[in-house]
Amino acid sequence: MLARRHGKKLSRDDILSELCGIDAAILTRSVDIMISRLRGKLGDCVKPPRFIQTIWGRGYSFVGVPRPDA
Repeated sequence: MLARRHGKKLSRDDILSELCGIDAAILTRSVDIMISRLRGKLGDCVKPPRFIQTIWGRGYSFVGVPRPDA
């Protein structure tokens, strides 16, 4: 989802809505945990990000180079 919207900011609510089809502010920290786990699997870190940039107070953005076949 992040790679498909390369360079676009996605809020936690946007991510939850697309992944789960729900709108629940109480679960927004679960998005942070999912992003943290995804970063671990990708070998990414917060500073400097290779793939996922945190936009403080707003959400996340994919900053890596997407593959053309993805």
